[in-house]
Amino acid sequence: MGLPPGGDAPPSWTPYFASADLKEHEARVKELGGTALSPILPVPAGELFVAQDDQGAVFGLFAGEFDP
Repeated sequence: MGLPPGGDAPPSWTPYFASADLKEHEARVKELGGTALSPILPVPAGELFVAQDDQGAVFGLFAGEFDP
């Protein structure tokens, strides 16, 4: 995996947190004033979705195998 060249966007990171139930956590994000930035997406080791909290911080949630 590589990183694309710089450009005008500032550097950023997206932390991911483990979730036992993405649908429940997606609803909780919305309940607390956050926004789902992606639908729940299937990936080879499980599922994930990306969200933004009510203060603008972006993060992801992952449910699946951590060491496939």
